[in-house]
Amino acid sequence: MSEGKKLYMPTDGGGIRFITQRKGHYTIVPNYVFDIWMPLIGAKALGVYATYVRLERAGIVKSLSQADLSKATRIGTRTLSDINKTLEECGFIEVNVPIGYQKTMHYTTEIVIKDPPKEISKEIIEKYKQDSGYIALSHWLVSEEQECNSQMKIPQNVKRKDLKMSNENTNVESLVVESLNVEDSPPDGDPEYVDIGNEFEEPKKKTPHKEMVQALMDATELDMKIKSNAGRIYKASKELREAGYTPEDVIAFKENWKQDWRYKKDGQPPSIAVVHSEIKKAERKIPFEELQEQRKREIREELESQGIDINDYDYLRKD
Repeated sequence: MSEGKKLYMPTDGGGIRFITQRKGHYTIVPNYVFDIWMPLIGAKALGVYATYVRLERAGIVKSLSQADLSKATRIGTRTLSDINKTLEECGFIEVNVPIGYQKTMHYTTEIVIKDPPKEISKEIIEKYKQDSGYIALSHWLVSEEQECNSQMKIPQNVKRKDLKMSNENTNVESLVVESLNVEDSPPDGDPEYVDIGNEFEEPKKKTPHKEMVQALMDATELDMKIKSNAGRIYKASKELREAGYTPEDVIAFKENWKQDWRYKKDGQPPSIAVVHSEIKKAERKIPFEELQEQRKREIREELESQGIDINDYDYLRKD
């Protein structure tokens, strides 16, 4: 073991404590790594990368074997191997496995540490995204622009590269970010002004995607801060707009819903699945009242097949 300065000491009670008073012992992982990478590769992978950053000397980790690292991180050798492959494919590390003479001499696997990539390709997103799609952790910091060609003024000490993103978080062309001087907390609502350094400028007009998302949020009353809700709403927005529907169609559905027997029964807003499916049914030119009756018939038939008296339900009785 190295005879250098020791940082930790066992305690009389059987514990361990940090003993040096010298400052500067920090492992630094940039915010953007958590914001754009963690939703793709997960907290375990970032934890392993942060561990490598802590252990590297001159950019290389070779003081511990993978078996020792697996034990220390408590994630298993196979899981650690899979994480290494992911980190290597995504550009975080390079894995050098000993071969030939090095293997004979029991050299440990070398992990070459790279700077965290600031751009995620479409191919990487498609490979690692969840079923609900890809959404950045601090999604309120992601530009709504297809390309970074806005007229907003950026302080000169902030570098801004092309920020390319489709209107749907489920289909991102590419994503490049650097730390910006903005608040790292989600807004309570649409801001009146956008804070970018010391400059203020009125926000641009909402995109069709954002207007559709807002209409779906109002209709379903879903909280967009919940990741699964955001993914479902983004997907519904994309499919409805591609089918030719507008935010006004969703608003009209919301008003009609107040006359629906399901709303009268429990006073609850429609689910995103109901909004999505029944608006698309309307494309067949079926009147809303007929859709209600059709759904009632389906429920009546289901209850009758189970031997349940439908007369116990006022809203299902036949006129």
